[in-house]
Amino acid sequence: MINAAKKSLDYYSNNFGAYPFKQLRIVEFPRYMDGAQGFANILTFSEGRDFVAAPESEIATH
Repeated sequence: MINAAKKSLDYYSNNFGAYPFKQLRIVEFPRYMDGAQGFANILTFSEGRDFVAAPESEIATH
């Protein structure tokens, strides 16, 4: 996820201009919440949907 964020920032900065913030935050919110509010420098992900990976998956073993 961090690697994808870095590549995305590089791509969009090269094609659309510099990223206007000092940081990019990735925030996980609890499974029991319906949603969370995101802002320009905050990406929100549900622990019940977006961070689910099987232990045998390639991502989890690296």
